[in-house]
Amino acid sequence: MQARAGYRPTIQAQAQPLLQSAQQPTFFGTISNQWSNSGAAALEVRQPLFTSGAVAWGVEAASDDIRVARQGLRGTEAQVLQSVVQAYVDVRRDQAIVAAFESEVGVLQKQLDDASARRQAGDITRTDVEQSQTQLESSRASLTLAQGQLQVSRAAYFDVVGQNPGTLEPPPPLPGLPTTIDEAFTTAQANNAALLQAQAQEHGNAARIAEAKSEYRPSVQLSSSLGYQGPLVPFNIKSEERSFSISALVTIPLFTGGLAESNVRKAVETDNSSRFNIETARRSVLQQVSNAWNTALANRFSAQADARAVETARKYFSDTEEEYRVGQRSTLDVLTAEEVLRAAEVAQAQAEHDSYLAEANLLAAVGRLEAADLVTNVPVYDPAAAFRRVRDRGSVPWESAVEALDKLGATRIGPTRPLDAPAIATSPALRAGLQIPDDAPMSTAEPEAPLRGTTSPKTPPGLGDDRGRPYAPAAVTMPADSTPSPEPTR
Repeated sequence: MQARAGYRPTIQAQAQPLLQSAQQPTFFGTISNQWSNSGAAALEVRQPLFTSGAVAWGVEAASDDIRVARQGLRGTEAQVLQSVVQAYVDVRRDQAIVAAFESEVGVLQKQLDDASARRQAGDITRTDVEQSQTQLESSRASLTLAQGQLQVSRAAYFDVVGQNPGTLEPPPPLPGLPTTIDEAFTTAQANNAALLQAQAQEHGNAARIAEAKSEYRPSVQLSSSLGYQGPLVPFNIKSEERSFSISALVTIPLFTGGLAESNVRKAVETDNSSRFNIETARRSVLQQVSNAWNTALANRFSAQADARAVETARKYFSDTEEEYRVGQRSTLDVLTAEEVLRAAEVAQAQAEHDSYLAEANLLAAVGRLEAADLVTNVPVYDPAAAFRRVRDRGSVPWESAVEALDKLGATRIGPTRPLDAPAIATSPALRAGLQIPDDAPMSTAEPEAPLRGTTSPKTPPGLGDDRGRPYAPAAVTMPADSTPSPEPTR
């Protein structure tokens, strides 16, 4: 709205009361004071008609600033949701670990009682009882540590969510996970908030180049004033002097002492910096997606392997306990089997935690970790609606005509040099609910070249129809007569 104010008129009123005293000598040599009063009032209206595109490009730059802020909001939203997911799965993991140690303590207590009874019967030695007692005390110590860690995770959950965790259900499958590494890279290039933010920032800085270049060009302003002037006391509207004027002011810069040139150079270099920031953002997104994809895939394999390990460990412990009852296994064998089972259960809890968290991080990397995608029937903040409420405040009926006239003299910004996307390797599928085969190859896919481009640019449909996600700013660069930016090196 501030940028669009350049299309709109300004109206101001001025009033100037005046009380004046004049001393005059008389015939007798004395001095007399002559008092007079007057007042003046004026109403002035100024309407910009043409700025050679300065206002037009200022509005364009302001629109990109809004897009930058929206992408920053999306990034913050993803960070908050990552924190929520982290806190949730941390509590779930620690609850599972505490349950595993509690179960182990119960089993070991029963094993100790049984060993003590068999010791009194002379079936086993005192060493067997001491082994059971040692293992029980060690498990109790581990249980205490696990309970302490659970309270730490519960406190972190309260800090993030705002309430204590109750009975937490298993986390639901995350929607929108990419099924191939190709899809992950493509989705990230179109939706990653940090990358879109850098692109919108560069688009705005390119618009500011054209805005700075308009300082060389003429501007036209229409002004009109209505004034009254006359004595205040006694006041008589009929005796007031009235004046009315209307004029058009044409301003043509001839010499600015290097200020306009300096502003153009500053805008060009700022845009050059923004172009390198886009490249930096692309490479960062490449790394994030690569790391998140392979971490999620590895943790998915690990969780499935740990689940099979728990199932096998339970059979191992059950069979060992049966053989112990008939004298085919020693106390040490039973304790070892119980320790293996407990370690497998703890590893499974950790693997499930890591797998879900890695998938959430993958969603964040590709730009799909948003409340609107994860939950339903929950109101979410819509920045487009907030923008629409304020966009036309202070507008005038002829604003669109002034805007169209100003755009006729706007400096055109040509297309930027192409920044090509790399060829992407494929890898096994990864999506919520997908069962990866045991013999599926492990993916360490990477692009064949540094990520240098995005998908084909599209002109944004406007600021009032999205929450920032679909926006892909048009590729822009500095005007042809500006200093070209250096080509980023590989």
